[in-house]
Amino acid sequence: MSARPAGEKALARIVALLAKAESTDSSAEADALVTKAQQLATLHAIDLAFAEHERAGRDRRSRREAPEQRVLAMGEPGRRGNKFLVSLLVAIATSNDVRCDVAHNSTYAVAFGMPGDLDVCEALLVSLSAQMALRAASALRVGEHRRLGVDARVYRSSFYSGFVTAIAVRLAAAREEAVASWGRVEPEGGAAAGRATRGPAGRAASDAPAAQSAELVLRDKSEQVHDFYAAHSRARGSWRPSAARRDGRAWRHGRKAGEQASLGPQPEVGGGKRSLRQ
Repeated sequence: MSARPAGEKALARIVALLAKAESTDSSAEADALVTKAQQLATLHAIDLAFAEHERAGRDRRSRREAPEQRVLAMGEPGRRGNKFLVSLLVAIATSNDVRCDVAHNSTYAVAFGMPGDLDVCEALLVSLSAQMALRAASALRVGEHRRLGVDARVYRSSFYSGFVTAIAVRLAAAREEAVASWGRVEPEGGAAAGRATRGPAGRAASDAPAAQSAELVLRDKSEQVHDFYAAHSRARGSWRPSAARRDGRAWRHGRKAGEQASLGPQPEVGGGKRSLRQ
């Protein structure tokens, strides 16, 4: 089986988890499903990296999966929400070995990474950006900003900032857990039936060496992306997140929404994103 069909299968499983998260009324279950989606993405990236190493080891002429770059539209010029959308992309990219360059006006970003990782980032960005906008709009609709005595624009920007902060923490924790657990295989009977461990190519291994091996292959992949980025990036200067005035209470509302965020199903990766209107 080629790497690309395998990646599409893993992405389909991730989208299925997101669909289930969207349909549940339980914030705890939704949180668990979001975490599971990121963990699955990380585990697939580890498995694919090991497969690439072993294939290259067997046949030096074989072509390993290579990094690529994609342009992702953030929004029309002048939209205040563009910078928050970029911040959300950066939070997602950081946990998936993707590097980003951003246009000076935040209307688009260029993402650099492995194809499968870019697919995951796009899927997460589409879902989370829509939910961030919808949650903020819902809070404004019921008058949360008036209850706090905060201007609607300040409330929205603070809410977005808190939401992105929570998402960054959750995805990083999910990635860390996936790396630590890589190689542990639960049999059909579940955890009660016992747990086996395996390392590269199915070899038996203890949890610690397996996690170390996972970290090594991810580091190698990250270095490939870094080298590709260094060779192809045309960025000059540095991008700065939004400097809009913040309200701590609205920020906490956004952080709570990010902690409970569920991700909805997407008909296709790379489809149109719901804009963050101001």
